[in-house]
Amino acid sequence: MLRYFSGSPSHDLDFASILAPLSEFMKKCPEVTLELFGPLRLAIPGLPQARVRWLPKVSYDHLPKHLGSTWVNLAPLVPNDFNDCKSAIKFLESAAFVCPTLASKNDDLLRHQELGAPVVLCDDEQDWYRQLHLMLDLDRRCDIGGKAMNHVAAHGMASSHVTSWLHALDLGESP
Repeated sequence: MLRYFSGSPSHDLDFASILAPLSEFMKKCPEVTLELFGPLRLAIPGLPQARVRWLPKVSYDHLPKHLGSTWVNLAPLVPNDFNDCKSAIKFLESAAFVCPTLASKNDDLLRHQELGAPVVLCDDEQDWYRQLHLMLDLDRRCDIGGKAMNHVAAHGMASSHVTSWLHALDLGESP
């Protein structure tokens, strides 16, 4: 099950940026379903409507239930000033529940990749299509998801940084 979690209507253009490769992928893979969460207001004519479910925005308390049963989280971002400064939260949330994420590049995702995170970053439509196909491999998904969860435990939890933050506060230095 592919899932896309939209938090606001600003994500319409982001999701639209992967419609072509996603449509082609779903046409060739009839076993794949897609759930779209949140306030998306766009037409999706190329997607097989019988395998697409539209669901309301999920509260943060219920997000783990959905992430835990997702086999790939989609996090596309169109390149613009607003998206360039977004955090890696979609990756971190999914990774905490052993769910791999396919994402567009941004500085924070690249930062996590440099720290060793198994972030699957897609550059263009062909890359999205190729990476979607690669995610059909269960062993690959599980490997990426497990490594992503370990990355979050080491780098994505506030508790793992408390000591350095407290030290910085005491000395007036940045960590």
